[in-house]
Amino acid sequence: MAFLIVLIIVVISAVILSSDCLDSGTEVPVTPKVPITPDMEIAKAFINLLNESEFEKAHELFNKDVAEGLPVDKLNETWNDLIDQYSVCTGIVNISSREEKGFETVFVTCNVSKAFLEARIVFDKHEKIAGLHFRPIYPYQPPEYADSDAFTEIECTVGTGKWKLPGALTIPKGEGPFRAVVLVAGSGP
Repeated sequence: MAFLIVLIIVVISAVILSSDCLDSGTEVPVTPKVPITPDMEIAKAFINLLNESEFEKAHELFNKDVAEGLPVDKLNETWNDLIDQYSVCTGIVNISSREEKGFETVFVTCNVSKAFLEARIVFDKHEKIAGLHFRPIYPYQPPEYADSDAFTEIECTVGTGKWKLPGALTIPKGEGPFRAVVLVAGSGP
């Protein structure tokens, strides 16, 4: 039991000392200003074309494989299904990119009334869209039973670079000792 308490204290201390902690909030994080790449400009234009129902022009941005797999009518249907489900895109709130397996992947976050909608747009070496995926991002809302007066929560980042892991440090208020739980969720590397 004493070993477990010491281990918990060491883990919590390591998290606190090695973390870049910020006040918590519910807003979607906005990536710091980064240089806009040509693929990012194309991704932004693509989303704007979809939003303006210019599906043929948007379709022209696809590479051959995606164009064959997602014809104009299916692109129209897919976008309109997203609009029906999440509402109209009222603007782009974030755009970022990273290289994945030799391809530039651009992430465009759109503001919609029911959530945020992220478009993951993969580009080939010819600046053509080689992959496309949409997913909703819902701002976190604590459950009704959570008593926010009973704990303090701080957003943290553990590690740096490629292995940076965002998280939340939740500390109960009052006299300890308290048990600790470390949860790491996700699909892995």
